[in-house]
Amino acid sequence: FFFFFFFFFKQKTAYEMLRSLVGSEMCIRDRYKAEMLKSELKGKRIKVLSGIDGLCEAATINNADLIVNSVVGMVGLKPTLEAIENGKDVALANKETLVVGGKLVMEAISKKGTKLLPVDSEHSAISVSYTHLRAHETDSYLVCRLLLEKKKKKKKK
Repeated sequence: FFFFFFFFFKQKTAYEMLRSLVGSEMCIRDRYKAEMLKSELKGKRIKVLSGIDGLCEAATINNADLIVNSVVGMVGLKPTLEAIENGKDVALANKETLVVGGKLVMEAISKKGTKLLPVDSEHSAISVSYTHLRAHETDSYLVCRLLLEKKKKKKKK
């Protein structure tokens, strides 16, 4: 009961926040919930999209310079690539996008000249570490790769 009440409260707060926005787009995975939100926001200039096609449309909105990808899972790959192809910088809070398509994303960024910005703590830590190491490169010390390994637990005797 408490969880349901908390979710309901947060949902209402989100609706109220969206109602105060003008000229925005948002995307919800579930088409049924998107339709519910559309009716809730009737009369507002907020475009409610849904599904992977909606994510891709939102990622390529004309008046945006920066797209924030915070969707869960590898579903974020296609919208990220679409955003980059349309010249958008991407703020990424989704590690799965890079796990499944890191090479594709980095090639697209290199080709288009856009930026990939870390948003969550893991990405930021890696970015800061890599940037620091690169700043201290010399002819005899060159950073080629940054390897992260999970530390194995020692067995108790």
